[in-house]
Amino acid sequence: CGPGDCPGEEVRFEAAPLTVVAAARGNVAALGTLVLCGVDLRLCTPRGVTAVHAAHQHPSAEIKGRLLSVLRTAGGVAGSCKRKIDKDSDTPVTAAIRRGDVCALREMLLFGARMEAADIMSAVQSGDLEMLAFVQSQCKSATSHKEFRHMMRQTASQILDETRG
Repeated sequence: CGPGDCPGEEVRFEAAPLTVVAAARGNVAALGTLVLCGVDLRLCTPRGVTAVHAAHQHPSAEIKGRLLSVLRTAGGVAGSCKRKIDKDSDTPVTAAIRRGDVCALREMLLFGARMEAADIMSAVQSGDLEMLAFVQSQCKSATSHKEFRHMMRQTASQILDETRG
């Protein structure tokens, strides 16, 4: 599927690992070849979407089943944190923050995900102070001082809007 054809996050192919592109496009043969070559299935888009997430988002049930079968034969997503597919959240990064799953969030960041201003607000809304501290520290260390201050201003503005509304 191309841009706009998949439910959930739109996969921007220029920022996605080949495994995610193959799964999002429904290319079972390409995904199978990548798996046989030993490509790391934990690699993700800047918002944490892996090949597993892209396969789950495919609109064709038949192709989705074939993609997931290829991924299962490869052992799915390797690593110490099992990523839960949360259909109520817009991205895997946001879902991990809302669940308070620091382990999954840390793994996604390790494999290419990036934090955004909305992630700080998600951490505030979760009410989990440990998660909020982790998200803020990750945002601060991964961005310039100016960009981090901008992210914090956006979050403060959102909080003000919610308390006034």
